[in-house]
Amino acid sequence: MTLSADRVIMHSLLPVILATLASTFVLLTIFMKSVLVSLKAIILNLFCVAAAYGFQVICFQDGWGAKLVHLFQPTGSTPSCSLICFCALFGLSMDYEVFILSAVRESC
Repeated sequence: MTLSADRVIMHSLLPVILATLASTFVLLTIFMKSVLVSLKAIILNLFCVAAAYGFQVICFQDGWGAKLVHLFQPTGSTPSCSLICFCALFGLSMDYEVFILSAVRESC
């Protein structure tokens, strides 16, 4: 039995997310020397990613964005899009969080 690409991606989605969160937590804890700051950063970034996923569903899966620009309503997002979006969104969000935390750290 061969697995399709979507099934492979869906099976690897949770390990990728957990590995990303764990490595980010360890690196932020080393950088900021605070467990609470690392947890706060990860939780707030997960909220940002969840909000972006919600916006993506409203605009593209439910068809609001398609109606706005007079396009056909799409059928939904693919697992590969979900994985790529998570990595890109979490990376961007964490980048800005590190900029803010490093500015706070320098000011103290």
